[in-house]
Amino acid sequence: MALKETLAPRESNCTSAQEFAALAAEALTDPADKAYAKYLLEQGETAAQMPPDYIAVAECALGLDDREFAMSIYAQAEEMCFEAMEFAAVGHSLAVNTDQVEKAKALLQRAADEASKPNEYLTISGYAANDLKDDALAAELLAKVDANAKSLADYSKLVKTLIDAGETDTAKTFLKKAERYLSGIADTLSYAEQIKQLFDDNDWARSTLEEAE
Repeated sequence: MALKETLAPRESNCTSAQEFAALAAEALTDPADKAYAKYLLEQGETAAQMPPDYIAVAECALGLDDREFAMSIYAQAEEMCFEAMEFAAVGHSLAVNTDQVEKAKALLQRAADEASKPNEYLTISGYAANDLKDDALAAELLAKVDANAKSLADYSKLVKTLIDAGETDTAKTFLKKAERYLSGIADTLSYAEQIKQLFDDNDWARSTLEEAE
């Protein structure tokens, strides 16, 4: 096919799994050459070393008429996982791109068990809520974040992370929790200023200052 003739000269420039997957994705565009795409993905599988490599290949492989091949790549991705966010990444990809809901949930739960940092809990919680609609798991993870926050500074970092992730309502809930850790007028002024800057909520900021008087 003309498409393969166009793409083949670029094959020699591919050295990573992601590069092979990207070229394979082009081979799957109309007019698709699925045989050549699978060949490229097999090269990507060989080049893969870490979970993100296998995920890139697996996601592209879902475009083939070969589900078994795609799922075998996902299985390899899982086998290569050691850290919380690696398990989370595989679970996230499965949840978004396949019907393997239970497998995705198991991987996110494993990620939660391995996690130790607030940003890890927040990311995994977001996957649980948005990908799986599992509010119970999401709440469980947010509770762990809450338990580790002990100051206004801790909550400020969490709130900014949540806002960046688009979780504005959750961010507001966390900032309200920070009020219990305010000590003195300086903290209260800082708290009110953050309310205005982060949420543009002058009424909330004003009531906070009035309560402190």
